[in-house]
Amino acid sequence: MIKKVIKFQDWDGKDVEKEAWFHLNKAELIDLQMETDGGFDKYLKRITETNDSKELYATFKKIVLMAYGVRDEYGFRKDEKATAAFASSEAFGELIMELLSDADKAAAFINGIIPKMPEDHKAPAVEAK
Repeated sequence: MIKKVIKFQDWDGKDVEKEAWFHLNKAELIDLQMETDGGFDKYLKRITETNDSKELYATFKKIVLMAYGVRDEYGFRKDEKATAAFASSEAFGELIMELLSDADKAAAFINGIIPKMPEDHKAPAVEAK
């Protein structure tokens, strides 16, 4: 799980900082692995190397929204309304721009949201270009 502090300007031009939390559980990671040929890590490496901007955008948008959640007194939860609100926010746009423009930050984000797995079940880490 990672916390990102996202800086952006609100609709009134004021500088704002928003804390946002992201995590993929093991089942979500398995979903990503199963829906991509050769596994998720190889898929990410391929689209990063080919620099396919449309596919990179669609993939990071999906991952960010899939991983977004809210920290509260119960821990960490994912909620469709909260995700929809985040998806329509300036914070979401700033985060996507950051991930698409900096391979190191994108790799750190992906590696930060992947659950810790036992060595014998560990998914390979994503490397920056």
